[in-house]
Formats: sequence, structure tokens, C-alpha cells
Amino acid sequence: MYRIGTAVVAAILVLMGPARAEMVQGLYRAETIVTGTEMPERLRGFRITLTEVLVKRSGDPSLFTAPALEPYLDHAADLVQDIEYEDRMKHLPIHDEQGTRDRPHFLRVAYVPEKVDALLAKLGVKSWDPDRPLVAVWLGVRDARSEYVLPADGDDGYSQRSALLQASRQRGVPVALPEMDAADRDLIGYQAVVTGDAPRLARASARYRADAVLSGSLVYDPRGWWKIDWVLTQAQSAPRRWSLDQVTFDTAFRDGFDHVARILSGRE
Repeated sequence: MYRIGTAVVAAILVLMGPARAEMVQGLYRAETIVTGTEMPERLRGFRITLTEVLVKRSGDPSLFTAPALEPYLDHAADLVQDIEYEDRMKHLPIHDEQGTRDRPHFLRVAYVPEKVDALLAKLGVKSWDPDRPLVAVWLGVRDARSEYVLPADGDDGYSQRSALLQASRQRGVPVALPEMDAADRDLIGYQAVVTGDAPRLARASARYRADAVLSGSLVYDPRGWWKIDWVLTQAQSAPRRWSLDQVTFDTAFRDGFDHVARILSGRE
């Protein structure tokens, strides 16, 4: 459980020094996996990628499931600027026609910016400025075998890191995971992160020059589920806290960055 006072929260961001807001790139581009390159799969891919682009551009995750968007997704091809395929099995030989048709591909789609913005306006959804707060993410993970702070690289938490970065990217939230090198380890560890030790978080976050700090704990349940607790702190704002229990860590991260996107874009 976190106990961070508003005065300490302000001190965190003061100690962090000049902020490093990020001009987010790729807001009009998205990627998904399709089966083969035939038109039905391509159109399915357009629906998925256009939805992601609209969420990233607006910071409104409700668009992932918005019924009002459905009629426009049927015509997603009209907004496409460019597409690219990459065979996920390109290093494996093709044995037959079925293998050619059914091979999984990355489908990368670029959309026409003006058309995306026009669609958001038609839906009554405000766009989010591409110059966005950079979020330093400190996540303490306790799985069935160990405890660690999720790092930007390395063996610890590879699957969690991939899922977290995907969730943040799909919502257009720029993040900085800690290096957890000697400099970080001298300042902070698992216990300091999961207890919300504000002074240590402040000192450890200073090198990343972020605009906000997202700290939390992800704990494995022996029944196979995860529990996550988050705290988002920003200058001039009270801490925002939320939790989710008995979920996969993929769901935990998607839900977490739904909150972050809504908060930072001014929707929550």
C-alpha cells in the first residue's frame, strides 16, 4: 500500500530537474499480425490498426471498444496511406501452397494524418498534443521465484517488459524504464519501489528527467493470476492510485496505461 503525501510528490518532480517531454512519433502508424496477405485478412488488419491509431492520437482508450466507431472501421482502407508486410517465418522454407497462404505476417499500416484527425473530429473526440509527458516507470515484480524491479533491458521480466512497452506504445504514452545499473541500484531496490519510498524514487528518477513517475507492484498469485497496484505522480497534482486483481499481467498493463493515457490527456 502506498502512502505518498502531496508535498512529497511535488518534491519528487522538483528533484528530477528539467522535464523531458517527448514529441511522440508514429501516432499515425500501427502494426498487427495477420494470416497471409489476402484481402480479408488485410481488411481485418486495417480495422485493428486504425483503432490503435485513433487511440494513440486521442489518448482515449474507450475507442478500443466504442460502438460508434464500428461503421468507420468498415471503411478503414479509405484512410490508408501506405502498407508493408513482413513474413514472420521468412527464415523458414515454404513447403506448399497452404503454407504460402497461411503464413503469419506483420502488417504495418500508415494512415493519412488529415483523415485520421477528421475522423476523430467527426466522432467528437479531441486529439492529444503529440508533445507528451515522459513517464518514468518503476515496477516491483514478485513472481513465483524472485523479486526485482522491472528493468529496461536484461533477463529479468522479459515478458512483462514486452507487454508493458506494447501497452504504453498502443496508447501513445512515452515511458522510460530504469536501467537498473549500479547507479540505480545504489539508490533504489524492490522494497523501496513497492512501498512507494518517495525520496528514493525522486533521487532515482532524476537521471531520467521525466514529467511524471508511475510506480507500482506486480505480485503473482499461486492460483496463476496477478495483482497490480499503481501510483501516478505529477507536479501540481495529487497522486492518482488504482489497483487490479486476479488478471494476467498483459491485462494489468493494458488497464494501467488506459488510466495513464486518460489522466495525461486530461480525460480523467
